[in-house]
Amino acid sequence: MSKADQGQIVLNLPYPPSINNYYRRTRSGVYLKRRSKTFRRDVQTLLLLQRCEPIEGPLSVLIEVFPPEKKVKRDLDNILKALLDALQHAGVYEDDAHIARLLVIRRGFVTGGMVQVTIEKWEEGNAKQTNA
Repeated sequence: MSKADQGQIVLNLPYPPSINNYYRRTRSGVYLKRRSKTFRRDVQTLLLLQRCEPIEGPLSVLIEVFPPEKKVKRDLDNILKALLDALQHAGVYEDDAHIARLLVIRRGFVTGGMVQVTIEKWEEGNAKQTNA
């Protein structure tokens, strides 16, 4: 689902890999693991199919996380790197450094997991931001 025409993008994406499994370290350097590359490519494909236009300037990002299973211990921040980098790589925004406001909410579990991401321009002082 995408609402780019309203200055807002809403995306339902697969559950991202954890930062703990994002990189592979070898003697010759640090690389993205296969699962990380696959996730990045899947996000890019979904965005191409939805024809999302990039949003420029300061951004407000709401991430609603639906974990893949009921697990007592799951750190929300461990999925942010893969998710935000994939969105940047797919061209939703030029650089994740433009994110001025970031809100992450854990929701109930969903088989296979997913995240819903809402991205819109951030205008500081605007009380009508939908990413409450």
